[in-house]
Amino acid sequence: MYYGNYNEDGVYIGFYTPEVHCKLKPIYNTEPILETVMEKNDETGKEVPKEIIKEIGTVIMREEYDLSTIPTPNIKLTTEEWQEALTGEYKVVKGVHTHCPPAPPTTEEVMQQQLVGLDSEFQPQFLELAQALGVASLTDNSVLIANIKSDYAELKAEYDERRGAIVSG
Repeated sequence: MYYGNYNEDGVYIGFYTPEVHCKLKPIYNTEPILETVMEKNDETGKEVPKEIIKEIGTVIMREEYDLSTIPTPNIKLTTEEWQEALTGEYKVVKGVHTHCPPAPPTTEEVMQQQLVGLDSEFQPQFLELAQALGVASLTDNSVLIANIKSDYAELKAEYDERRGAIVSG
């Protein structure tokens, strides 16, 4: 058995199991208990039955986990539901464990992801050309500087073309 703690949007934010996160607490009798015990009779020396009344709250009947240490709000989950919740596609809706697949990315989000990918592809190349230009400038090698500037212009044109295609959709 698992307990899923969730926020005001129903999104799971933590999972708990009583065996790990809770202590056992005793549950005492709620009514008097009449118990018969055998006792030696002072006069005869024989054992005779004697009734004893055990007062309310004096006998541990069983033990239960103290669930007060589990944050609220929470919902009881089976092992299968707990595994589903771990996927991120489930949340609590009106107190019920519910499948809520994520919305597909918006056009803007897709475009931003593509631009990030494009930048991560081209930035190392721009950096390499910038470093090469710095070394060529230090050695005052005008032929190499011209070649690097040409390579940069080609790379920039390819980058701009691909970026334009992404932005224009």
